[in-house]
Amino acid sequence: MISPITSSRKKKPIPTHLELKAEECNLKTDSIVLFEQIITIQKSQLLEKVASLGDDIMEKVNEKIMISFGLVPAFA
Repeated sequence: MISPITSSRKKKPIPTHLELKAEECNLKTDSIVLFEQIITIQKSQLLEKVASLGDDIMEKVNEKIMISFGLVPAFA
């Protein structure tokens, strides 16, 4: 599964968005992951690694995925 990442700061924040700081994730610019747009692809379709996420950020990723799939309420 993958989620799109955008560097657009014009996105209205919603519970399925996760802001990533460039310096914390080896990105070129601050970005937002759009977990409301999760899709499934084949591993062979992956072209390159675009970020490195630490354990603290991965906890937030897991939370956003659960919100996106409706497993937990967005506003608890």
